[in-house]
Amino acid sequence: MNEITMMKRSHQRRSAEQRLQWVKQYERSGQSMREFCMENDLAYATLSLWRREARQASEGRQSASLVEVRVGSAGAVYGALKIRVPGGVELEVSSGTDARWLASILHALQPAEG
Repeated sequence: MNEITMMKRSHQRRSAEQRLQWVKQYERSGQSMREFCMENDLAYATLSLWRREARQASEGRQSASLVEVRVGSAGAVYGALKIRVPGGVELEVSSGTDARWLASILHALQPAEG
């Protein structure tokens, strides 16, 4: 990259959809990331970040969210937690349950966005 190209590059904000389109275009190009970035005047680190974000999104990773947890004594079992998720599904989870397994179950029970 020469000085003129470096001076032309400006910081632009792109939407998540635009970033995903760049990643898809790169993946279809058959070029190395370095070649693609030079040809399209993209920073290598930027495209790397966009690829990581796209991969995480496709794996279903989401930012943490808060859920309501009601604590009460009526019918409570020591060492257990009752979870009610949207759609009326109710789970009773014993203490010591694997947190990752529980998270995957809760994620699978989320209603589909539509």
